[in-house]
Amino acid sequence: MSGVPRNDRSSVQTCPCTIDLGRFRTGHYKIRYKNKSQQTGYLLIELLIATALFGLASTALFTGVMQAVKAQEVLRQAQQAYFKQTGLWSRMESDFHNLVTLDEPIFRGRKDEISFPVLRQNAGQAPFAALVEYVNEDGTLVRNETNLRPVLGREKVLKRKVLKGVGSVQFFYPYRDEKDRLVLLPFWIDKPYDGPPRAVQIKVVMHKPEQVFEKWIEIPLGREGRMGGLGTRG
Repeated sequence: MSGVPRNDRSSVQTCPCTIDLGRFRTGHYKIRYKNKSQQTGYLLIELLIATALFGLASTALFTGVMQAVKAQEVLRQAQQAYFKQTGLWSRMESDFHNLVTLDEPIFRGRKDEISFPVLRQNAGQAPFAALVEYVNEDGTLVRNETNLRPVLGREKVLKRKVLKGVGSVQFFYPYRDEKDRLVLLPFWIDKPYDGPPRAVQIKVVMHKPEQVFEKWIEIPLGREGRMGGLGTRG
């Protein structure tokens, strides 16, 4: 055992290195403890970063989904509005184009309602004259049709709900003022009466959802009115 002091316990020699027991009992444990704390800190920071990134990704995904849902809802409402307008204008254009002139009833136009005679023909039946009326009844645009030549003297009113969720319906009629400028007024002069107007401007305001439909519909047999209640002009 030459070269190794028997009574020196401060160091133990093993091949091929020497470990200092004092440093092992103090410094070595401190170093191992410090390294473990750093590793724990790194794991915590990584977890926080991963959580933050996941939150950002989730927020972006949720925002994208909500935008897609809103876009789909807007498209659905636009499609519904298109189909509503198409059905409404198709029905009213057909009625105005089939308008006829009679001694009675005549064309009567107000701001919130309109009525006029038309020539109707159902499948398998002879043509007949009918009175058509459009009016807003408690938020629903209603089309009333009355046969002017009823069978056995019975007048039957056919009521059809044309459009629901209506806030207001307004009708405007074309006139010419003293300077020959086109003016739209919310009534049609029927005293003296010289025929229906040349066209009707229709404005429908919906409240569920809030939308506005507008249409200018020509009347083949119509005339332009004159300001001052002087009848109509051809």
